[in-house]
Amino acid sequence: MKTALLGGTFDPIHYGHLYIARETSRILHLDQVRFLVSGIPPHKRQVPISDSRHRLAMTELALINEEDFIVSDEELKREGLSYTIDTLEKTAAELGHENICFIAGSDVLRDIHSWKSTERLLEEFCIFFIQRPGERVDLANISLSSRLRKRIHQIGTETKPRIKPGYSWLATLDSPEISSSALREKIRRHESDLARFLPGNVLEYAIEHGLYENRYGNTKKS
Repeated sequence: MKTALLGGTFDPIHYGHLYIARETSRILHLDQVRFLVSGIPPHKRQVPISDSRHRLAMTELALINEEDFIVSDEELKREGLSYTIDTLEKTAAELGHENICFIAGSDVLRDIHSWKSTERLLEEFCIFFIQRPGERVDLANISLSSRLRKRIHQIGTETKPRIKPGYSWLATLDSPEISSSALREKIRRHESDLARFLPGNVLEYAIEHGLYENRYGNTKKS
């Protein structure tokens, strides 16, 4: 079963996430996309995020009518920090390396050298890096050895990539430009245009539980 893993805090999940999942599924001819609700991301240890049960619930609500999108709490079950390599290894044991690909923003390329087991990530797995129109990631200048840089292939709209261990892709997708931090502030202020950014049931849940009543994203209700 060809599967992509889309990880995130999803605080809250929004239409940008759904667009990326749909487009990646189309391009890679996937059977499913798993939304991995992250536990404690190493790169966000100092950023307060909503309780995991609320982030999981909002993701489930957003995908309620999406047949090929499923929610995974795998990283929430893991104690301590959540590392991509650990999740990929566990998923590969289930589905096989040739059937999984990890979705990441192109901004990840700036610090992927600092990720846990970077070499194994690029040599043993597939990563689908996404950049927005107008962004230009210069693969020659990222902080990786030339051997690892050659594992990442920039593709155009006519390219037909496939999941292959050790091959990663850099593609441009016209995804909605939505900032989760800005969206949390919009929800806190009860702005009128919120329906443009996230599903109604997710917005209702966030408001009902007072998730963003202050700018730090702490919860008011259990």
